[in-house]
Amino acid sequence: MTLALPRTRPSGRAFAVVPRLMARSAATAVRRSPATLLLLAVLCATSATLLVARADVDSLILLHVSSNLHHIEQLRLGVLIASAFWLENPVQFGAWALLFLLVVAPTEAWLGTWRSVAVFAAGHVGATLVTLGGIYLAIQSGLAGDNLARSMDVGVSYGFFAVAGILIYRLPRRWRIPYAAVL
Repeated sequence: MTLALPRTRPSGRAFAVVPRLMARSAATAVRRSPATLLLLAVLCATSATLLVARADVDSLILLHVSSNLHHIEQLRLGVLIASAFWLENPVQFGAWALLFLLVVAPTEAWLGTWRSVAVFAAGHVGATLVTLGGIYLAIQSGLAGDNLARSMDVGVSYGFFAVAGILIYRLPRRWRIPYAAVL
């Protein structure tokens, strides 16, 4: 006994629904989390730049945008912002994109775009300055060498963890400790 498959094909309408649903979902995501998606687009572009650049060139790029003590002492304050748009290892982009979509995008949809941007920026700049203060004290006290002033410090982690931390408030009480432990 053989099983006969129908000779008719499904209507074209059935296949047309999927792209419309995907487009609607994408439009909703853009509307609810535009800053998250913009940051991911910039991170994608900068990561692609590093992937195609020669090793010596990508090191120069990252050192140029690094928010290290040497740059801050020279009052190159733009690096406090620029460093948030680069990943030291561009291969990590996929993991960061997933984390941003799971944590930052929902937080932005809840808090609103401007508040989310403010939390991310305050976390990034604040943690960078605290870190630089520790490096400065370590160098001044002789616990670390002067070369630490020119170390590479780029990435989205400080801002990400600030946004992820504020999301704890939104979670039900029973999930807060496990969520914080995972962070």
